[in-house]
Amino acid sequence: RNTGALTLNVWKPLQAALTLGGSPVSVTLTPPGRRALLTFSGTQGAFVNLSLSSVTLTAGTVSIFTPSGALLHSLAFNTGGATIAPRLPVSGTYTVLIDPTGSIGGSLNVSLQSSASPTLTVNSTYNLGLTNTSPVTLTFQGSVGQILALTAATSAEPIQSVSIVVRRPDGTQFSTATMHTNAVTGGRSGSVVVNMGPLTL
Repeated sequence: RNTGALTLNVWKPLQAALTLGGSPVSVTLTPPGRRALLTFSGTQGAFVNLSLSSVTLTAGTVSIFTPSGALLHSLAFNTGGATIAPRLPVSGTYTVLIDPTGSIGGSLNVSLQSSASPTLTVNSTYNLGLTNTSPVTLTFQGSVGQILALTAATSAEPIQSVSIVVRRPDGTQFSTATMHTNAVTGGRSGSVVVNMGPLTL
């Protein structure tokens, strides 16, 4: 028979407000395992860039929830930080959940910026959240004769199908590709990667 004393504590999530285009919010999660809930006001159709930086948490998940409480986008992160850029489906107050993996504590900075047109950077990853069938335009800088490859992948929340079109600066079509999931259930299933390349500009 096991006997002894056990101390239990219940902690409310740390709460704070994010301002679009404002200064980063510093979040310190103590004791280990405590979560953070951050809120911000968003406008339907707008893109936001949510960035985590100066992260000391070894592992966790950042999630954005719509005003109705539905999950909009979620991404795992570590000490390298993370950036997600969803298009907001409705106007209202959104909630960001910072959820450490297991009983760990630490700190991070959270910032929120807006972008009329998301930008791709060569040799980097861009996490784009799609919320409906409206086309999304992303831009990137290229040089004449440069050889690039474009890769798109979906795994955490797979999408039934996506058409990708690369256009030249004058708007004419340069390359196109389509990706589909297999064994689709409710429009979301599987893990898909599509590669476009090499692309010689």
